[in-house]
Amino acid sequence: VVSSLVKIQTSADGRKNDLQSISEKVLNRWKEEKGKTLLGLSTGITELDKRCHGFREGHYWVIGAYTNVGKTTFAAYLTAQLLKNYPTSSFAFFSVEMSDEQIFEKILNQYFEADVFSIRDQIDQYRGRIDDLKHQKLFIYDNKRTVGDIRISLVDLRAQNMLPKVIFVDFLQNIY
Repeated sequence: VVSSLVKIQTSADGRKNDLQSISEKVLNRWKEEKGKTLLGLSTGITELDKRCHGFREGHYWVIGAYTNVGKTTFAAYLTAQLLKNYPTSSFAFFSVEMSDEQIFEKILNQYFEADVFSIRDQIDQYRGRIDDLKHQKLFIYDNKRTVGDIRISLVDLRAQNMLPKVIFVDFLQNIY
C-alpha cells in the first residue's frame, strides 16, 4: 500500500501551457484577489503576512537554520497562532525528532505565552483553557519516519474529512 501511494503523482496533462492561457488564469485570479492582502491563513506575524500573504494552499515552506536556534519553537508558535485564529480548522504536526508530548508542551508554551513550567505549576489556572484547546483539530505525530508514512496519515485524515489546512514536518533531515 505504501509503495502504491508513494507512486501517486499529480499530473498537469490536459492543461494548456501557452502564454495566452496562463495569462488569462493569472488575470482571472487577480480579479478575484483584488484588494486582498491576505490570500491564505494568517501566519500570526503581520510582517510575514505582508511578505507572503499568509499560508496558501499548495505552498511549501522550508525553515532552515543551524541546530538549536529555534526552528521547532517557531513552528510551535505558528501552530499556536493557527489554532487561535482558526479554531475550527484542522492542522497536523509531524515530528521526527521530538515526542508528541514535547511538541504539545512547546505549542502550549506559545499558545498561552507562558513558560511550560509555569503552566505546569499553575495548572488550575490553565486547566479550562487546556480543556478547550484539546478539542481543537490538531494532530501531532511522532511515529512517522517516511514520506509514505506521512502520506498515509494524511490520506486517513482526508477520509475522516479532517485534511489539515497546514502541515508542519519538523526535521526533514531525519526522514527516511
